[in-house]
Amino acid sequence: MIRSSKSFGAFFHGANGVKIDGGTFNEVHGNFTHFEDHRTIVNNQAELGWNALSNAIASGAIHNADERSSAPKCHPDTRTEILDMVKTWIKDPNSQSGIMWMHGPIGVGKTAIAQSIAEWAYAECILGGSFFFLRGSPEQDEARYLFPTIAYQLALQVPRMREYINNIMSIDPTLPSKDLETQMELLIIEPFKRLTRLFQSPLLVVIDAIDECMNPAMQEAIIRHIGQLVGTFHIPLSFLISTRSEAHIHEVFDLPEFSHITRRIVLDKQFEPDNDIRTVLTHGFSRILTRMEITGEIELWPSPDVIDTLVTKSSGQFIYATTVLDFIGAEWHMPDQQLAIVLDPSPAHSNLFKKLDALYTQTLERCPYRIDLVRALSLMLCLHCPQPPEVYDDLLGFARGHTTRLLRGMHSLVKFPDALEDANERIRLNQNQEYDVTCGLRLHHTSFADFLVDQNRSKGFFVDLSAMHSELAKAGFQLLRECVAEPWRETARSVFPRHETWGYLKNHLTIHISACDETAKAAAVIELDDFKPDFSLARPFQDVSWNLAFDALHALVTVLIKAIAHQDGSYPPTPSFPHSEHSHWIHDVTFESIVPFDRDSVSDKASLKLVLRYCKVLDEFYDFALSKSQDLMNFLTRLPGFAISNEPFIVDCLEDIFGVSQSSVLAHMDMNKRFLHRWDSLEWDHVSNIAMSVEVVTINPHMYSFLSDPSRSQSHYQQPTNSHINACRNLVKVIRSPEWVKLEKKDGALSCLERMLKLHLDTINVDPSTGYTDDHPLILLIVDFAGVICDMSILDAAPLANVKLVWSAARRILDWIQRQKSKISSTHKDPIFWKLEALFTRSNNEIYLRMLALEFCEDGKAQTITLCGPFLACVDPRRSTSMPTPLGKDVGNLGGGSDTVRVSPHSTRISEALLALHALRYSLLAFLTQEACAGPFYIPADMYHTQFAEICLDHCDPLMSDITGNWRVLPAHTEWGFHLSRAQPSARLFTQLQQLGTGRWLAGGTPHGANLKEIHLKSIMGIIHWLEVSIAPLDLHDRWNNMLRDIEGIVQGRPLVRRRPRMSFSEFGHCEPSIIMP
Repeated sequence: MIRSSKSFGAFFHGANGVKIDGGTFNEVHGNFTHFEDHRTIVNNQAELGWNALSNAIASGAIHNADERSSAPKCHPDTRTEILDMVKTWIKDPNSQSGIMWMHGPIGVGKTAIAQSIAEWAYAECILGGSFFFLRGSPEQDEARYLFPTIAYQLALQVPRMREYINNIMSIDPTLPSKDLETQMELLIIEPFKRLTRLFQSPLLVVIDAIDECMNPAMQEAIIRHIGQLVGTFHIPLSFLISTRSEAHIHEVFDLPEFSHITRRIVLDKQFEPDNDIRTVLTHGFSRILTRMEITGEIELWPSPDVIDTLVTKSSGQFIYATTVLDFIGAEWHMPDQQLAIVLDPSPAHSNLFKKLDALYTQTLERCPYRIDLVRALSLMLCLHCPQPPEVYDDLLGFARGHTTRLLRGMHSLVKFPDALEDANERIRLNQNQEYDVTCGLRLHHTSFADFLVDQNRSKGFFVDLSAMHSELAKAGFQLLRECVAEPWRETARSVFPRHETWGYLKNHLTIHISACDETAKAAAVIELDDFKPDFSLARPFQDVSWNLAFDALHALVTVLIKAIAHQDGSYPPTPSFPHSEHSHWIHDVTFESIVPFDRDSVSDKASLKLVLRYCKVLDEFYDFALSKSQDLMNFLTRLPGFAISNEPFIVDCLEDIFGVSQSSVLAHMDMNKRFLHRWDSLEWDHVSNIAMSVEVVTINPHMYSFLSDPSRSQSHYQQPTNSHINACRNLVKVIRSPEWVKLEKKDGALSCLERMLKLHLDTINVDPSTGYTDDHPLILLIVDFAGVICDMSILDAAPLANVKLVWSAARRILDWIQRQKSKISSTHKDPIFWKLEALFTRSNNEIYLRMLALEFCEDGKAQTITLCGPFLACVDPRRSTSMPTPLGKDVGNLGGGSDTVRVSPHSTRISEALLALHALRYSLLAFLTQEACAGPFYIPADMYHTQFAEICLDHCDPLMSDITGNWRVLPAHTEWGFHLSRAQPSARLFTQLQQLGTGRWLAGGTPHGANLKEIHLKSIMGIIHWLEVSIAPLDLHDRWNNMLRDIEGIVQGRPLVRRRPRMSFSEFGHCEPSIIMP
């Protein structure tokens, strides 16, 4: 009760010598506190509520507490990017994010950053409060002290807040012992509601290491309540929260209500901590060196290589660096000797990293399943490359999800897969986006691995790598054996192993086998000898257990073959980057894929016997499966060449190529996944040099090997030669079909079809020992080739992409005929070869007659041999508006019947468009220069070579360095020598040779890197020889002789060329044609 009075007696009862001039006094019954705005002035010693709050705070958790005098903070010139980000966020008046969550693994400097920010904010008078949790420290590891401590600090900064808190604490002094929600409401929310002051910018509250609060449930509660302060009640406070990257904390911040009020900083390698750690080490050693230089004991120490080694060992951990510096700089010890201990520690110095070890042990002890945890960590250190948690479950025999639960509280030590972080990391490491984007589980720091393998440091968490290699080898074979026998098990598995598990076992189980001693190896494979399949007792083939059995059997055979192949110990190295770049779960290995592989050279005959036995088991599985699965054989029949090509088929293009719908393909793939592999684009790009951007399907390599071996597949045998021929016939049938040509197709379908045609043609060859009957597939194929180009009226209306495919296919077939004809020697007297040659010639001529066209002058007395309109549009789009008319079947009797178009061959010319057929040099020459074959396209050989040489030299610009810009240039460079050596003299050729100088064209199409000067020399000698036999003008002859001298002077001192016999085309036209399709 307060009342006003002017009577002094009651106020100063018992006082002597009191003199007061003026003033107003209040008589107070009870406690009295007076506050003035802008600065808090306490006028009374008896603030019971405030005193109660003061006794309920964790004073040691405040940033400038005496207990924190040695707390870590950022070294100057380090963590500048992060500090600037936080400061910018704090000062941003338009920021919508009231919370900044900074998280990362153990020891990366979270507390140092929080301390530095708190000190900076305090100096800027914008720090509302701070709380640094510390596990094991009284009051600093309990949630109930957080809000009272923050409220205490806010009351010292915010006018009139202390008055309200004193009042409310006077009413209920037990408030600090209430639940967090009550504390937050009465100590923070209500005081701010009663304040009339408008804040220009929020005050900052720093809360560090929430994960060190004893109860995980309370950690989550703290974060949720802070979210309410910012998002629901809009209290003018900003919160910087730092924690380890633990799963339960992630889950809270991932809640929708935090999405718009929270910014995140992940303390990972994106901030290049190695540079900052190098700075810390350099300055730390400098201080040590300064102290030691006083006695002159150490100079130029340590070396940059040593600092680099320590930076690498730190793995982004500042705590490692500071621990090392403390140890090396310890009083009464020689720093160089201490450094030597750090670089090569012995068991006697197991306390070197005592502080770090305590953090690791403290974290590990949270897990209630110590034995399982140690096994999981042991596996993590043994694995050749990181794998997802499900692989751990499969290999360790855990229930699905147990590994994830084991490591749930270990996220500060173990990095879990995260799609966004993985994508950013791959960009930073300049790595491709591989198909295996999971990355798998990884340790954050190498120092943790060092801790685990040192029994003196890790004690009950010690990892015995040798024992784990043995356990993994045994567990891997046991899992494979059990899954192979799945169709015979009485009780079916409820969970199947993941495909990543098969991938890891296929590729890397052999590494673990090699790390075992002989006893462990024998124990690992002992159960494999017991398996003998009896298919009559197995489950029906439609049962899903057969999928598992085939997956396991493919993996088992691959493992056994690789173990034999790598018996010399030549295993792939552990990847330098921490991604599972090569866990190719689809890769299978067969005997045929290991080249060379000599079974007689295998020293371990027992292992070889086991391999052969399981290869036979796999064959028995295939025989049983194919006899029970007629739909698979029907499916393979609908995809010609698929079973014998082992090449990818684009799933969504099969309908365009073969009329097989995508839904049908996918249905068959699902039913026969044990035989077929389905790859998406990233998967296929990773394991193939053929770029794909779509889903593809391939046949299992073991099955391909089985079907290609008659001794193994017997009735299921796919005879490769006939299969390739039949597949090729099917493709030709598709290409020449008017219905197919007229309809627009996907680009992927066209490229796939072209690639398949090339594959099959490259495999088909004439065999002199084969007696080809009229109904032999090869004979039928050659006959089919004649009609590969459909009517021009169809091509005129067809999409250009389809026409390009027909154009490419026709040239590829002509090239194949050209190569096959060259194999049939004229010395062969066997009628079969005459028959083949006649068939080749007939199909060859028919294709050319459909491909070529004649352009007539207006008077009809001169003609130019060129390409038909649709093909000319493929080669030279500029000519597409004026197309020549093909003769095709209108040519009539090629021998010169009455219907044949007759034009004097002396008035016939060739078009530069024929440069597009330069890869068919001999084939085109043989057709055009034989009147019986060419009919109206006939041109005498000397005219043909002369005109072709003139066309080629027109495109031989000596100043042109880039020969890829114009499609005509490369063929011209390649062909000019061949034709010039056979050409007749002409004024045009003389003029061209008078004007041309030396340049790339003299290389005859030879690529860079060859001995171009030698080739130029040879070309000039050929030109001079042609000039001599052509009786060219003397000045032209002298011009090229001078060029020859210049080239000879560069190459070697060779005598001037004199008259010599005519060079053969193999000498002068030295560049053999290659298939280069414009």
